[in-house]
Amino acid sequence: MLGCFSPILYLCTVEKNLPKKHRTMEIKQLQLFVSVANTGSVTVTARRCNITKSSVSRHIAALEAELGEPLLDKNNVLTEVGKKFLRRATNIVKEVQESKNEVEEMKGNLCGELHIGVG
Repeated sequence: MLGCFSPILYLCTVEKNLPKKHRTMEIKQLQLFVSVANTGSVTVTARRCNITKSSVSRHIAALEAELGEPLLDKNNVLTEVGKKFLRRATNIVKEVQESKNEVEEMKGNLCGELHIGVG
């Protein structure tokens, strides 16, 4: 018997043994990066996500460390690399949210965003 091979377990084991700079990026990091890029503000992102500004900064710093390139300058303006990365990060965040929504719909729960216009 060969035993059970779990790709997720393997990935988690490998991930845990890697130096921090080689760890896999997280959806939360992408979400926070997209938010700061769109608002231009760590403060606004922190307030919207109910976390501290330092936590937002740490998540983005970890993402930049993994990529080996700065994504934002000291004024939270996108670098050239940041501009290119933002397109992909936005798509990834959107796909993850749509996937979650589909699962919730399959379970019979309503989900998504409701936009109300006032005229």
